[in-house]
Amino acid sequence: MENKLPFLTENIRIPSYLADHKSQLRPDSLFMLLQEMSNRHASLLGVGWHDLQKRGFFWVITKMSLKIKRMPRWTETVVLRSWVRPSDTATSPRDFEFEDSDGNIIVSGSSVWAILDTTSNRPQRMSDFDSCFSPQQRQADCEKPRKIRSIPLPETPPFTKEVELSDIDMNMHVNNTHYIQWAFNSMPETYYREHSLEEISVNFLSQARLGESYSVQTETVSTDEFISTIYSNKDKKEFCRIHSKWTADTETI
Repeated sequence: MENKLPFLTENIRIPSYLADHKSQLRPDSLFMLLQEMSNRHASLLGVGWHDLQKRGFFWVITKMSLKIKRMPRWTETVVLRSWVRPSDTATSPRDFEFEDSDGNIIVSGSSVWAILDTTSNRPQRMSDFDSCFSPQQRQADCEKPRKIRSIPLPETPPFTKEVELSDIDMNMHVNNTHYIQWAFNSMPETYYREHSLEEISVNFLSQARLGESYSVQTETVSTDEFISTIYSNKDKKEFCRIHSKWTADTETI
């Protein structure tokens, strides 16, 4: 078990191209770092992207939840830690922590992953891969990923955009980080500039592909709490649901 690297820990310096107008890590950039950390750890365990491609499989993320005390800042060096928790029949939970230089946990995350067949898209039994992992009982200090309720979709989409080539990842689907971009790009600029993300839960429901068109519908749950749905304009198939909670900044930029 000691040889299976139960935790992957890395120091990461936040670059300018991942920062926002507040000189903080953008929400979609946060998802980028967590996705890359997941692949690095899986690769070291023998089940990374290249390993699974040889066997006709690929990883997909199905759910993620994050609790954010504060975002890492531009030029700040933080410790990113990731580990796998015990799997069930078809999914593998993975947790994350960002720790600052004072030892404070500033971001906690929990995610759920599955391995699909490249041809059929059918999920594989996680028990077939158990020998690769050293699962930990430790759980990050955030809510476990959960199902987000559906919201009504309008007859006429508020806007229409097409999936572009730059949205597509190595599996020929829209990269999951782009759903975060799309949802928050649809927010009012003033609100986004004056608030910070506090909690976010995401359900990845289906895979958008090149040439499809999409829209975003958002429902206000309560003050500073929203559910956003990204869906196909053709048949209203949902690609992603996002539940976000925000807090007003004490100082606006």
